[in-house]
Amino acid sequence: MRPRERSSLDLKVARNEGFEFYAGEKVELVVLKKGETGTYDTCRTVTRFTGHIPSGPAIRQGFRFCALTERGATALVEVEAVDPDEQFIRLRLTVWEDDV
Repeated sequence: MRPRERSSLDLKVARNEGFEFYAGEKVELVVLKKGETGTYDTCRTVTRFTGHIPSGPAIRQGFRFCALTERGATALVEVEAVDPDEQFIRLRLTVWEDDV
């Protein structure tokens, strides 16, 4: 990933009594349930949209969600690691379409 100017297409990560995620105004998030595949097709067909994923015990290694932009970019966000002291979180991103 490369830094760029912030825009309404941003996905924001905040640390506030745990990690939480916020969608920009032109982004929709979909939390994947256990057993749902982290594929492009799943991300594009599941419609449990939210703009905020609150912190909690679910935000740990293996937690996954999709981020979809109004321009058609689709991403799978997977939590690879959460520091025990919650000082950092490591994410893996898979992006299927360009958003430019």
